[in-house]
Amino acid sequence: MKSRILAGCTLILLLLVGLSGQPQAAPWYQPEGLSAGDTYQLAFVTSTTTYAISDDVTYYFNFVNDAAALNSDLAQFNFRPIISTDSFGARGIAYVWGEVYNLNGELVASTLEDMWDGSINAPINIDQFGNIYNSFVFTGTDPYGYPHQWPITGAVVSVGYSISVATNWLYSGAFYPNDALPIYALSDPIAAVPLPAAIWLMGSGMIVLGVVRRKPK
Repeated sequence: MKSRILAGCTLILLLLVGLSGQPQAAPWYQPEGLSAGDTYQLAFVTSTTTYAISDDVTYYFNFVNDAAALNSDLAQFNFRPIISTDSFGARGIAYVWGEVYNLNGELVASTLEDMWDGSINAPINIDQFGNIYNSFVFTGTDPYGYPHQWPITGAVVSVGYSISVATNWLYSGAFYPNDALPIYALSDPIAAVPLPAAIWLMGSGMIVLGVVRRKPK
């Protein structure tokens, strides 16, 4: 019996060693508690700043993706600016498909309705490098994700404040469009990676050992 247990332990250890070169942890930006197949979205505030004078929404798409690309871990994802122009609202430009997290793993909103009900659960005050960045942010948006009376490219542009979770995360006054401010970015849905293989195997190994240790009937 002891030899069978020893053989089982040896096999598990050999397999674990063989997997040592594989990733042993989920990406730093992935929130805890997700299962393989779950999807989530990431939101951050750019560490870089821009003017709000372009009437081409593509410019702001490029701006937030250029900011994300400064961190190679995020360069693989597509991001959308959380802004409203006079023609398009933020809730349409930066569509929310499900749970949204900041880069500190905190739940910002659980649904589209939760995102645009006038408040959020956690602030979007973490930049693309994972650093806290409290700043006014160009939004052009009212608290519900629709174009504000001061949209992007207006004579003045509504701004939010990144540390806030109340309505002023989107609307906290107005700045001139030629002031330089950051922008919020929201990713398209991202698929959660599965548990690392070695961890899964360790759990399976415990089951195997349990079977080996059972006495024959």
